[in-house]
Amino acid sequence: MKIKHVILFLILTFDIAPLYGQIQIDTIIVKYYNVFTEKEETICNYQLTNGTNDDYLTWVSLDPKSGKSNKDLVYDYFKKAKGDYSYINLMFEGILDTLPLCIGTTFVKQLKSGEKFSYLVTMRNAELEMYSERIVVMRKKEIKKYLRVDIDEKYLFQGANILLTN
Repeated sequence: MKIKHVILFLILTFDIAPLYGQIQIDTIIVKYYNVFTEKEETICNYQLTNGTNDDYLTWVSLDPKSGKSNKDLVYDYFKKAKGDYSYINLMFEGILDTLPLCIGTTFVKQLKSGEKFSYLVTMRNAELEMYSERIVVMRKKEIKKYLRVDIDEKYLFQGANILLTN
């Protein structure tokens, strides 16, 4: 009986161990033919799993993230003006309280230790890479270091998933 417990412990340890200490992003793609629209559709699920002891933030950047440093990504999303205001300006002025959620400008999700979050994306095949090049996941402490301010929880998305369309 003792050997069974040891074997079970080893199996569970090796099954869970790869998740511990990292952010895991699983991508699941489902393609189907929609009879109503008479088109092939694709649903892509980008599931984020926080296997670390730290909190992370995730958002969708307006521009592809390739080649940008974390500091540049934080600056572009939170400090760079989009129109008349930046995210930080909207937060300090209290305007974020009245604005609807907007992908690319006001959407931020906190991923606490052990939590999962999914970006569900509906798209045409040619646009499969668009969101994957724009989804940013970064340690909350690092973002706070660059911004020198903490983002109030009331401005963070509370759902377990979000649907993105093209």
